[in-house]
Amino acid sequence: MLSQKRDVWSTQVGMFDLSEENLRYYEMKVQRGLRKNMVVAEYEKLEEGFNLDILENESGARLADKILLSFGERMMGRKLYSAVFLCGQGFEKREWAGEFMQFVCSKRRVFLETDIFVKGAAYKAADYLKDATSFPYICICEGRLKSTVSVSVQQKERESQLVMAAAGESWYEAKSTVELLTDGQDYVEFLITPLDPKKKKTVKIELEGFPKRPDRTTRILVSVGFLDEHTMSVGIKDRGFGELFPATDAVVKQEVMI
Repeated sequence: MLSQKRDVWSTQVGMFDLSEENLRYYEMKVQRGLRKNMVVAEYEKLEEGFNLDILENESGARLADKILLSFGERMMGRKLYSAVFLCGQGFEKREWAGEFMQFVCSKRRVFLETDIFVKGAAYKAADYLKDATSFPYICICEGRLKSTVSVSVQQKERESQLVMAAAGESWYEAKSTVELLTDGQDYVEFLITPLDPKKKKTVKIELEGFPKRPDRTTRILVSVGFLDEHTMSVGIKDRGFGELFPATDAVVKQEVMI
């Protein structure tokens, strides 16, 4: 979508994907005014979906049209769209969807793109060949993190947040490991910042079972990974402090909902 002219995606974009057995509705919106533009894309699978076989007779086609119209009215409401896309095998012929087409085409730009996912994959593949991406956006969608995870650290006497995973990263690729020195605390504090910063929260993981040592003489290895886009897996291991304080087998593992 972002490969098209800006007026196509300047506000909200809707898309109906009608395949052999499923009907899905997608929405995409570009949020500007942040430090980096963000693209949020979501979808909903319609439980009342229908098999395209019912389009082969007149009564089935009328029923499918009413189902599609009802779903469109419910999902789109009075929202403003810069464009609406129709894709999938079900829209290769549109004579059966008279009422739905009348509704969706009313005061909106509508495009028929039955192979939009293939085109999107091709655009992205071509983008990988460039030195710098043509899409400098944080993309939030299925399979990507919707929150940024950072750990509170102190560097040169200044407190800051060390980012371990950023919103928009693929959760299955978001992995970080860092070594830290503890300084007067027996826990590691994480800051979870979702898309709405007002909902940010802190999570403290206690260093249970770790040996007591003087300040700044315990190195810890903090590892962060994800089980899915909502579940973070944290591991903290004692690395000791050279020959003075040898490492132990102390390890803390915890799952955190983000």
